[in-house]
Amino acid sequence: MFNISVVIPVHKTDPVIYKCLQSILAQTCQPLEILLVQDGSDKDLHSLCLDYCDNYKNIIYYQMEKPGGAGAARNIGINKAKGDFIWFIDSDDFISTDTAVEKLYAAVSNRKVDVVLFEYGLQTESGFQDKRHFIWEQNTLQTDNGKTYTIDEIKEFLLLPAYPWNKLYRRQFLLENTICCSTTFCHNDIALSANSLIAAKHIVLLPELLIIHRVAYKQTRLSDQDGLQRMDLFIALKDLDLFINSHQVSYEVALYVLQFKLEVMWWGLGRIRPEYREEYLNEFSLQLKNAGFRPMLGLIKPGMRLSFRNRIKLLLVYFSPQLVRLLLQVLDAVGK
Repeated sequence: MFNISVVIPVHKTDPVIYKCLQSILAQTCQPLEILLVQDGSDKDLHSLCLDYCDNYKNIIYYQMEKPGGAGAARNIGINKAKGDFIWFIDSDDFISTDTAVEKLYAAVSNRKVDVVLFEYGLQTESGFQDKRHFIWEQNTLQTDNGKTYTIDEIKEFLLLPAYPWNKLYRRQFLLENTICCSTTFCHNDIALSANSLIAAKHIVLLPELLIIHRVAYKQTRLSDQDGLQRMDLFIALKDLDLFINSHQVSYEVALYVLQFKLEVMWWGLGRIRPEYREEYLNEFSLQLKNAGFRPMLGLIKPGMRLSFRNRIKLLLVYFSPQLVRLLLQVLDAVGK
């Protein structure tokens, strides 16, 4: 019988952490332990965590010596967990069904498993819940009969958002491959998600919606994309590059990784204040040039899931980030 540890980074989440914890405690099959790792010095939250520890024997509380972000908190969870598998859950999210842990136990029983991917829902602050997210809706992949995959068979999965909470990880697999979160406040889960998919030899697809993620819940956000953490994305992407360089990956997988990096860098550019754009675009261009021109051509070729618009943007950033900055300035002026 395998054991599951649930790891929850907590910061200032008093209003919503109750629902998160109750959704775990209501499970028909309880995890071995629930690790609460506090990133911060909120006294009320500290008292809340201690109260839960007093009332539930499987809840364990760790307080970080200094703030380090959700990634650092998850890394503590990896090192401290006693379960065979780890499920990272954000403190403002909640499990969608009381049989989720039971279904995860069934998914890892009687076969070798490194990572389990499952479905999720999104909920806004107003309470609106987005449609069910089928992470393999465009594929005809087997999700039963004990089938497992490697990333070479499901390369397109590298283009999925790098969420930590829609996956179950075998703890020893993470430790053996030195897979963890980046120690940044923003984008710290990119390395965990992408590196685990790249290294995994046994990926299981579970067609079950198990968790609801709350979108942009302001009271729980640990990071500031526009402020001191505005360049955290590139630090996280360098962690991804270091991992890939130390592992043998196929050219096709490398192209999908590059496409993922391109799309997430474009996403970040849309959220950077104008005064930081030059700095951001210069690093963006450097990332592409470090990848080399041949992979750039590989992304543009037919068959890659890169839109025509993104192909043009790729070439613009690669050859002239200054022109992109000027175009954005024009768009800002027109928008005013």
